[in-house]
Amino acid sequence: MSEPQGEYGLLEQSLVAMNAECPEVGKMLFSDGPDQLAVVASIPGVLASVLNCKEWLQEMSCAIGGTVALSTGTYGMLVVRASADSYPIKLKEPSITAAICFLKERGRFPAEDEDDECVFGDDEFPLC
Repeated sequence: MSEPQGEYGLLEQSLVAMNAECPEVGKMLFSDGPDQLAVVASIPGVLASVLNCKEWLQEMSCAIGGTVALSTGTYGMLVVRASADSYPIKLKEPSITAAICFLKERGRFPAEDEDDECVFGDDEFPLC
């Protein structure tokens, strides 16, 4: 998200709206601003036994810096403050990569070599 410029209020509202639409899928939202990169993450309760939000955010923190500002097993916030060596706008891509790697290591993200293309037979789409 390019808005709310690194602030958590709108990110949390967006997360609530997304959870209402699709509650069974984990989510992570990013917003960069001139002062900080803000990240909120949510894991549905049904996945709490196999995923931990704090570990997910800590893995990202190891990759890009920052601090896990709040965390429960299923919800968390990460903040990376801008500095002479840290530019929030440049951290989104490596943070997304770190988040995906964490999920792949736990078997919660499709492998790149998996073919997700469906092949339908004559029964599904019969010729007239």
